[in-house]
Amino acid sequence: MKQNSIAGSALIAAVLGFVLTMAFHPTGGDFAGGSEALARATHRAVGSHGLALVSIPATLFGFLGLSRWLGLRRAPVSAALILYAVSSAALLCAALVSGFVAPDLIRERTAADPADRSAWHALLAYNFLLNQAFAKVGVAAFSGAMILWSASLPRSGALARTAQVLGIAIGTATLLVLGHGFVRLDVRGFGWIVLSEAAWIVPVAILLMRAPDRETTG
Repeated sequence: MKQNSIAGSALIAAVLGFVLTMAFHPTGGDFAGGSEALARATHRAVGSHGLALVSIPATLFGFLGLSRWLGLRRAPVSAALILYAVSSAALLCAALVSGFVAPDLIRERTAADPADRSAWHALLAYNFLLNQAFAKVGVAAFSGAMILWSASLPRSGALARTAQVLGIAIGTATLLVLGHGFVRLDVRGFGWIVLSEAAWIVPVAILLMRAPDRETTG
């Protein structure tokens, strides 16, 4: 199997993983309603974020293949890969604090004495702020990478031109709405971000899978 095809397939699989993550991601209300509801929500949180933890490095692998195809010696391409590496690290942290730390904090708050619950509530609020900070850095860095990769795509062929326009438009729009605070990266807001990124990743993955492998990557 061609190296470009493997990288493109990794991107497609990762997109599916991200979509499933957001589809099964529990909301705050899912943790209310007793011990059984809490247990179900905790399992969903761990499972969905565990899938994200697998999908993020798969995406990095796919984008490494894209960068090799476009030419790692090109400054915009190497800068895009570095930005996505930063994005990957931030999103991994966001997934960890949301999917593994938050459920434990909610469980401890629920089991605590009423006098101690305010402290656990404060910790939970702080954990949410950490999640938001990591998510914002991850989304912003990926948006910048998307713009740089899109600008570096070949300008021949309808699919390449479509991916180029989509990447520059989606990346720029995401940075604008994020910078002006028009979107909150909760389950709903991040879900829309994932879908918009998927609209660019899928044509890029198809383009990569169709491309012949290069003997050199300069």
